[in-house]
Amino acid sequence: MFREWFEGLPDITDADKEALDTIRRRYVYHRTDGDLLDGTVSLRIASPLLEIAGFYDPPFKVKAEQTVQIMLDDGEEVLRGRIDVLVM
Repeated sequence: MFREWFEGLPDITDADKEALDTIRRRYVYHRTDGDLLDGTVSLRIASPLLEIAGFYDPPFKVKAEQTVQIMLDDGEEVLRGRIDVLVM
């Protein structure tokens, strides 16, 4: 578990809450037509969330469509795929 994901975080401002509510409303609206494709999720949800969180500003760098390979603990299984958005 990563404690830094939920401990010692700054309070969410009213402006942040309003922005998050807008993202949620837009998601619900677009979801009424069925499943959303990756591109729609990136445009409608991921990008605004990254903006609110400040991940477009230094020291972070955003890269799109990165190929990744993860070797599991047993060393026998490797997961390969593409990450739509990677923040480093």
